Amino acid sequence: LLYHPDKAAQRGEDIEKAHIVFQEIQSAYECLIDSHERKWYDSHREDILRGGNVDTSDDEESPEEKVARREVNLWSYFSTAAYDGFNGGDRSFYPVYQKAFQMIINAEQKEIFDYVGADFGTCDSDW
Repeated sequence: LLYHPDKAAQRGEDIEKAHIVFQEIQSAYECLIDSHERKWYDSHREDILRGGNVDTSDDEESPEEKVARREVNLWSYFSTAAYDGFNGGDRSFYPVYQKAFQMIINAEQKEIFDYVGADFGTCDSDW
């Protein structure tokens, strides 16, 4: 409970920052209590820490350089800490994942000239 936003407010700390940290801790806890989820994360630990599946066979380039060279790195979007609710704010679900999908569309358009991606929608969109 040390990192709970209410406790941070009582200490006079930044509530938004505490909320983000608390969400990350909560996501980690949810992963740890599920044995299947924990096993998956354990088997992909290096990929997650480095930002994706990084080929380390080429010694001339570090894993960090390989990740930086990638056009689209989506690892940070595989967590509920990536967004903050569904209310339509800049850090809410739809704008965050709309940005992720736009990165994918942009990368695809570089490879396939006539590729057109679908609109992701907003919190007000119909199903």
